[in-house]
Amino acid sequence: MKISYITRLKNKEQVTGAHFYDNQLIKIVGEGTSHEVKDLSFNIGKWDKNLAIAPFLYIGQAAKEKDTDIFVFNSISFMRFMFLPFFIKYFKKKKTIVIHHHFMHRQLKGLRRKIYKTFEWNFLKQMDKIVVASPYVYDDLKNIFPKEKLMLFQIPFENSPLYKPDPIKGNLTYMGTIEYRKGLTFLIQALILLKKRGKEYPLTIIGKVFEPAYYERIKQEIEKNNLNVKFTGFLSKEEKEKILSQTDVFVFPSLLEGYGMVLVEAQTYGLPIVSFDNSAMPYNVKNNINGFTVPTGNVELFADAIEKTIEDRELRNRLSIGALENLKSQNTFPQFEKEIIEEFNDLKFG
Repeated sequence: MKISYITRLKNKEQVTGAHFYDNQLIKIVGEGTSHEVKDLSFNIGKWDKNLAIAPFLYIGQAAKEKDTDIFVFNSISFMRFMFLPFFIKYFKKKKTIVIHHHFMHRQLKGLRRKIYKTFEWNFLKQMDKIVVASPYVYDDLKNIFPKEKLMLFQIPFENSPLYKPDPIKGNLTYMGTIEYRKGLTFLIQALILLKKRGKEYPLTIIGKVFEPAYYERIKQEIEKNNLNVKFTGFLSKEEKEKILSQTDVFVFPSLLEGYGMVLVEAQTYGLPIVSFDNSAMPYNVKNNINGFTVPTGNVELFADAIEKTIEDRELRNRLSIGALENLKSQNTFPQFEKEIIEEFNDLKFG
């Protein structure tokens, strides 16, 4: 069969863990199965931001595809692609697969959250198959959709660090995009609180800016309180791992994650993690075993967990051992590849 992977991007730059996952999955299907795979970048320019017009323009682009049997999407584009599954199923008589990392509506509030929730769930219900990357998302969906509709390919990890861990006491590291969903304002507030207690820990923030206005607000708060915070921007794997090797505690105040791949990357270096207790975080951060999860938005408890982990070296060492132990439950690249090839070679639709 011929499979087309549809994106709204002109390139496949791997900025987030989701990008990396999607690209790896499509590559494996193309190289390891009997299917013919191609990438399609649906680009409608400035109209992409117009949610009243964009869905119909994307249908027009899909209508031009004459030799595709299965269309693959990422659910992050559901507001733009909302009518595509219906069009493909009933007018083109083809099949659809969606890659679903997490529910976007859960980071919103009020009426907008309700609207997005309705469209997001309807988008998923129209799909013939749903690919999920994490047990958290799978648990979210398994009580709603039949088992045959779900395809769980858990994110794989390499467990061999490039550098020998050499943590510097007090060094904090955050890794991820800079946007509201990642909760960095809570982390900055925790650092302010710690400074008032006489505890000034340096923080390195690794990641690309997704929301410039949010980034500027954070910078202003850092400068106002004279905090020791360094922004590195997007880094190579080697550069990231060098920083992780010298990190004492990994901090991750995210408000919503489908998996939180950076958590496992940090655990490769035996790093204790302090995070909030929402979405996927508790699946890899076990309270008082390999780190601490605190109630979402509770800055004081977040600060407490950071201080306790840094200042109690016996505790820090125990949590480090727990972090390395958690790696044993992660999927490997060979197993990931095997699962995808077997499932797609035997692909059946109800």
